[in-house]
Amino acid sequence: MSEIERRSLGDELYSCAQCGYCQDVCPVYDVISWESASPRGKLYWIKRILTRGFLRTRVEVDDAFVNRLFQCTLCGRCHEVCQTSLDTLKIWNTARAEVHLSGRSPGNLTLISENLKGTRNPYGLDADMRLDWADFTGLDDLPLKEKADTAYFVGCTTAFKGANHRTAHATALLLNHLGEDWTLLGEDEWCCGGPLLMAGDEEGAREFARHNIEELQRRGVKTLLTGCPTCYRMWETEIPELIGGETGFTVVHTMEYLAEKLLKGEIAPSTSKERISYHDPCELSRLCGVVEEPRTILNALSSGFVEMPEHGRDTRCCGGGGLLQASDDELRISIAGRRLEQALGLGVNILTSACPACNQTLLDAQRSHGGELKIVDLVEYLVDRLGLE
Repeated sequence: MSEIERRSLGDELYSCAQCGYCQDVCPVYDVISWESASPRGKLYWIKRILTRGFLRTRVEVDDAFVNRLFQCTLCGRCHEVCQTSLDTLKIWNTARAEVHLSGRSPGNLTLISENLKGTRNPYGLDADMRLDWADFTGLDDLPLKEKADTAYFVGCTTAFKGANHRTAHATALLLNHLGEDWTLLGEDEWCCGGPLLMAGDEEGAREFARHNIEELQRRGVKTLLTGCPTCYRMWETEIPELIGGETGFTVVHTMEYLAEKLLKGEIAPSTSKERISYHDPCELSRLCGVVEEPRTILNALSSGFVEMPEHGRDTRCCGGGGLLQASDDELRISIAGRRLEQALGLGVNILTSACPACNQTLLDAQRSHGGELKIVDLVEYLVDRLGLE
């Protein structure tokens, strides 16, 4: 960050009215009721450091500050209620970037960065395992084409985490059912770069973006489809900024794609009476504005759809974002447990979402806290109602 950018951000930080509205909506402060864990507390600490010389000898940046900084899901809800419209996401990401440059990142985040640079995914798994989801789910005839109109960008958490393999399987079934000219990138797919950006490594994220763009453009892709909100937001907003221009293709989330197909009558699922609810992923709803599309799908699937408390753009974070699993997994599970309690209080049988990290986190919370909800991605539920399995 240049000195001009540093001063500009410092000036912005002084706009904080200290009202505390951010505390009321912060999932971290809800669990850790210490001022330093709240957005307001973090802002005070960052302001003190940024305006006096970040990482200079005059101000000591210790482990306590670093740990608090990364005890954040980057859900963006604090910005929504900020009375002075502070761009808190920019502030958190800028501070994380400075910590990364200082070499003071938490150990697990350093490991994720090393995994990404070694294997091109945050889990440190071999690239040839990116298509294991197809083997595990029994999907035949995977398209790995040299040219295609549409590419399905699976994403690391869907490709490598067993709990999400059926989501990739269901998406592939739908694309085949709809007769799309589509392809996968297979081993040529690298992480979208989201974890690198969340860890503060902007240059690393730029390198990953350029590789993926080259692979997609080489295949003549016109539409990039993804079911991961992190991938979607990276491709839609962050990557164009990273590369300083457009990618050359349209980015679509599966919720947008399927809602359009439903409204056009190209898919006609049977309707059930099951009591079902939907957890809005923060990145998809609040940060990208995809709110109505999943409800279009849900209302077509079940007459028993019930809204969660704190939904839509005002959704309550499940704890699965911001690399919190790596920095403080116990906190992640505690936050998810509170969201799970809200779902259980509705008396629903099924809880859906449209995010692999949310689904994984809610499943982990249920294993820890108990409960008998069926937790599935909305794409999986749609495939069930279409009878495509």
